Amino acid sequence: MRAALTSFLVMASYYVLRPVRDELSVEYRDDTAAWWLWVAGVAIVAMPIYSLLVSRSDRTGLTRRMFRFIAAGVLAFAWFSWQQGVQGGFGKGLAGSFYIAASLYPMFVVSLLWSTLSECFDSDGGKKRAGWIFAAGTVGGIVGSTIVSLTADRMFGDHEGLPPEILLGIAATVLTLASFSMPRASRGGSAAEDTHEPRRIAPKFSSGLKRLAQSPYLLGVAGYLLLFTMGSGFLYFLQRDFLYEAYPERADRREVLANMDLTVQILTVAGQALVTGALLQRIGTARVLLIMPIITVIGFVLLASMPVIGVFIGMYVFRRASNYAFAKPARELLFTVVDSEERYLTKPTLDVAVYRGGDVVASQTYEAIQGVSGAGAQGMSVVALPFAVAALPLAFWLGKQQEARAEEQEAEAPASPAAQS
Repeated sequence: MRAALTSFLVMASYYVLRPVRDELSVEYRDDTAAWWLWVAGVAIVAMPIYSLLVSRSDRTGLTRRMFRFIAAGVLAFAWFSWQQGVQGGFGKGLAGSFYIAASLYPMFVVSLLWSTLSECFDSDGGKKRAGWIFAAGTVGGIVGSTIVSLTADRMFGDHEGLPPEILLGIAATVLTLASFSMPRASRGGSAAEDTHEPRRIAPKFSSGLKRLAQSPYLLGVAGYLLLFTMGSGFLYFLQRDFLYEAYPERADRREVLANMDLTVQILTVAGQALVTGALLQRIGTARVLLIMPIITVIGFVLLASMPVIGVFIGMYVFRRASNYAFAKPARELLFTVVDSEERYLTKPTLDVAVYRGGDVVASQTYEAIQGVSGAGAQGMSVVALPFAVAALPLAFWLGKQQEARAEEQEAEAPASPAAQS
């Protein structure tokens, strides 16, 4: 229950901040490229500091302190915004600083959340609760987005209603509440009470990249995420091209994008609450990991055969929903069978190096191929198809590795007193 509540609160906080951040990239669009360079640079600098904190802190304590520290930072941005009194809430300098900080939020806050929650349960416990925990996060995202949506016209219009600094205050308050609801990390099938002695992470310091290089299993996870990111990047640019051609009016594009997001959220929360946990228990991690790559392969084949916007929207919606409902919970289970230090040091590295690096590779590849060949949706779907196909055997192998490791850990675990009697 506490894990689901924490997931809800963290994602609600993030989706309150996200529209404020993205609006700044439009308002100061000439500076967005420079901001992204700063995001990458700050992430690289922050990684060793984060790893050092991980190596010297207990898991739950670190997460709670990090949430409160970031909430205080969000409140500081709200105060500076109020002091400036600029229309829309942010002057140019403050806007850049906030954009960079908010862009790092999912890399560290959200990543830290899932890392800690994966410590609260063993593999079987994770399978039973994963659907509800992720469903709670999806509902939190819906609530956070709705808060901003209901006030957006007034917020960015004549500055009546809820100004950005109030929204930042809401996000900070919600994240602070999440720090109190976070369950204590403890293996054994349930979250331990706060009175238990915290387990300490091994004090030895090592980088996430070194840990990745030493583990074929984690390298497989990185490869799977890179292939996933390549597919997502190609779809993002296909979306741009399809909507530009089909909807000349910006208002029409926004309406279509909003309807797509709403459909994805509805499918996701239904799948997470009603299907995900049961599938993980009945067919296992390996087969659940295959669902999203299979949908991706089918989608790119259909797009290559029928490059029309209706096919694209259907593929895009179902792929995103299958990722959130099935692939992401299954990916998180991959980390329940590695030790604590590996989990905490490598997950942020994967978020920074693989996701950010994959986005860069996908965008540059797409633009280069399209620029040289002039390929449209049909040709670019053919180019993207091998990445989706390559993810199939890798996903199945990772799932089987996770299942085998979970069985080994269960066999090695000491029997309970009840079982021994």
